Amino acid sequence: MLFLLLATLESSEERRKFEQLYYQYRSLMAYIAMGILHDSQLAEDAVQDAFLRILKNFCKVGEIDCHQTRNLLVIIVKNVSIDIYNQRRKVSEVYADDYTFDRITAVSESIEPESDLSLALDAISPQNRDILYLCYAEKCSVKELAALLGISESAVKKRLERARKALGSQLEQEGGQ
Repeated sequence: MLFLLLATLESSEERRKFEQLYYQYRSLMAYIAMGILHDSQLAEDAVQDAFLRILKNFCKVGEIDCHQTRNLLVIIVKNVSIDIYNQRRKVSEVYADDYTFDRITAVSESIEPESDLSLALDAISPQNRDILYLCYAEKCSVKELAALLGISESAVKKRLERARKALGSQLEQEGGQ
């Protein structure tokens, strides 16, 4: 599969970078997918689908060995895995808290750990935190978010609206205490 993915890239530098990305994060992505799907074949499918989405938006990948790239890949494979889970179970909505894998905290390093914003981000749902991270830290457009998450642009807008509202409510709640 890697060979087919590499064949779609134009330059040898892009191929080298994608190959490095693939080998560095494949195991982590498989672990996360397995935590959601509990089936090794489905987990492998999720990882491959995630790499296809990454390939379509490869310009968003900066340095290979950094927390932002790791967060981006984890969010993508998590969403792909949840999509597969939903398709297999015919469940309308699944929350990431239901799974046994470690939740990632998608808070930019520029935010002080004990700041109101950091505490509020930690208090909202992982789904809301992930969409805010991709939008503001990774600077993804609505169209790019839709492609990365495999949902429609209107669904992205609605998720962003809900996430902003949840963050605002959490900040108000913390400010009132």
